[in-house]
Amino acid sequence: MMSQDNSILCALDIKDNNIKNVSVKDAKIKKRGVIKHIKIV
Repeated sequence: MMSQDNSILCALDIKDNNIKNVSVKDAKIKKRGVIKHIKIV
């Protein structure tokens, strides 16, 4: 999982060494009757 964490930090261009724990969660939001599946970082 560490390599995925590092790739997320690189994709978001985060270079702060104090930020070490990155998590990604799936979520659903419903707006106007439409359900959207999103990722929360």
